[in-house]
Amino acid sequence: MRWDSVPVSLNYMCRHARAALSHVPPVVLALLVAHGLATTAAGAGEFRLSKTIPAGSGDKAHFSQVAGMFVDAGGTIHLTDGKSGKLVNLGPSAVSSTLLAGKDAPFRSTQIGGLAPMGDSAIVVASPGDSTLAVIDKAGKLQYTIGESGSADGQLSSPRAAVYSTSGRFYVADTGNNRISVYSRGGVFIFSFGNRDATGKTNLSAPTHIAVDAGENIYVLDSEANGRVSVYSHAGELLKRIGAESLGRGSRKPPRLTAMAVSRDGEVFVADRDNGKIIQIDWRAKKVTNAFGSKGKGRGQFRLVSALAVTPAHQIVVADARNKKIEIYELAQSATRRTMEGVRLPSVRLGKKIAATC
Repeated sequence: MRWDSVPVSLNYMCRHARAALSHVPPVVLALLVAHGLATTAAGAGEFRLSKTIPAGSGDKAHFSQVAGMFVDAGGTIHLTDGKSGKLVNLGPSAVSSTLLAGKDAPFRSTQIGGLAPMGDSAIVVASPGDSTLAVIDKAGKLQYTIGESGSADGQLSSPRAAVYSTSGRFYVADTGNNRISVYSRGGVFIFSFGNRDATGKTNLSAPTHIAVDAGENIYVLDSEANGRVSVYSHAGELLKRIGAESLGRGSRKPPRLTAMAVSRDGEVFVADRDNGKIIQIDWRAKKVTNAFGSKGKGRGQFRLVSALAVTPAHQIVVADARNKKIEIYELAQSATRRTMEGVRLPSVRLGKKIAATC
């Protein structure tokens, strides 16, 4: 039997005898979980490990600290390396990389953050080192920049991630300013949210990851306590908030969230560093619907997940900085999965600049 063909779910093994789960010897269950081949989550879908991509070593390493990634329709993984300052493209048959920092490059600092696609031809990259965004083509050539360093409206402070919606908006995790900043496709500032509560009770704290679904709901992972997920409407209204402490049932340690990804249909996945798990959340019900993985160095084990991505083929891609690998898991279609319709929002663009003379 090939281990990588075994579903990462006990439900597959016991589909017609769910009650038998309680009779699985603890040592056997622990062994399965340790190899990433089982989860004890009731009602879980089936995760199947389909591919492992090692980072490599020394000068031949393809990546080191993945700051963000996405997978295009052709199966190529596009990622940013926060250590080397490179854009890396891991294709089905070839690997390429482009330095995004330095002379004639989009950024000065090699400290770059997450990235997101803008259709089929462009990519937006966040730079916490330069406190700006850059829109580049897939070869890494600069098209234009957005924002500048500062705390005023339209300015950015160490942004860690950005996402582009089908309505033509950029949503930016403005980490140093504890807010989400919103821009038009052309880079015109529209508004910000997440830091408007005078009492401070619902304000964000150093947001690090951001995602948007087809319904233009905005998902934010910030650094409050051990991490929390906040869901907002496109107008900046807080819809739901889920703290890490509510996701730890059955875990050895309290969860500590380090990465997040969201599917087009609003399925939320987060990485729990302290337990080595990937957790799937129904954010409307505020409950865990699935989980897999454990702490360690083996297949299906994780030590520090720095980035997650959901592919167009409904796969989960996991980048583990300490284990220096990327693993791809197939996710079975859920009977409860919602399909979202896209929305269209008004936007704004810069028409002309007129310089004043005195």
